[in-house]
Amino acid sequence: MRINRIIKTLVYHDLVLFLGWGLVAPILAVFVIENIEGGTVEVAGIASGVYWVFKSVIQIPLGRYLDKKDGEKDDYYFLVGGSLLAGI
Repeated sequence: MRINRIIKTLVYHDLVLFLGWGLVAPILAVFVIENIEGGTVEVAGIASGVYWVFKSVIQIPLGRYLDKKDGEKDDYYFLVGGSLLAGI
């Protein structure tokens, strides 16, 4: 069974994105605690929780919308836009 090159690229992209986020999140939490007035472990945890809840709530409806549309062009644009948004 051959895997489509586009699918391989998308899986690799997700792997790199979440690996990078996993490596940066603990450093970001330390930064929040030490450099932002009022920053605590709870604030860092709540911010992380809000991110994951928002991602979970948006991911399923957005996936269904993209699956209904034919073609790969819209998938690509959402992938690039999501990557840019995650990088901000």
